[in-house]
Amino acid sequence: PKNPKNTRNLKNPKAKPEEYSYNLADIDMERDKSYYYLFQEENNNINKNSPGLFILLVDQTFAMQGEALINLKDSLKKLLAILPKGSYYQLIGFHTFYTMYNETPVEYNQENYLNSIDQINGMKAEGLTNILDPLFEVYLNGRYNHIDLPRFIIMLTDGQVNNADECLELIEKNNYFFTVHAVGIGENLNQEFIR
Repeated sequence: PKNPKNTRNLKNPKAKPEEYSYNLADIDMERDKSYYYLFQEENNNINKNSPGLFILLVDQTFAMQGEALINLKDSLKKLLAILPKGSYYQLIGFHTFYTMYNETPVEYNQENYLNSIDQINGMKAEGLTNILDPLFEVYLNGRYNHIDLPRFIIMLTDGQVNNADECLELIEKNNYFFTVHAVGIGENLNQEFIR
């Protein structure tokens, strides 16, 4: 179910994107391999020079407390900072419920980036893992039909999902509409789900 609180609809200002706090050169290759590989053409179909629509599904469950939450926030900030210019993105946090931090995808520009940083800083770890509901919301809502860009779902999660088979089945049935990637965060990664 959708969490009615903390839902924000951001406007699409006409400000031009500027250089943000991270770029690919800032990423520590040993520590942050996930981000680097996400944007390597030879490894997948995300091109760091071509805009896309990015749905960022963020694990905000109890498992993300303490150091894991700090790493999650840092990872999400880095990921946002290296999105290709001209892209659109949407932040969706999930735990027992899910929160759409922006009701529709927003243009990647400085104002929206800074608003998202405020939202990320305010994220808390709570509740159990329910990734299926936000996946249904993304796949079945139709709110993305007007954006004619390659579409990606990037999940930041430890992959500890009770209904992993259902989630993977839903992803496979809809892989024509969205390409899905996962960035593993946390101590106890479910490697099978993350892959």
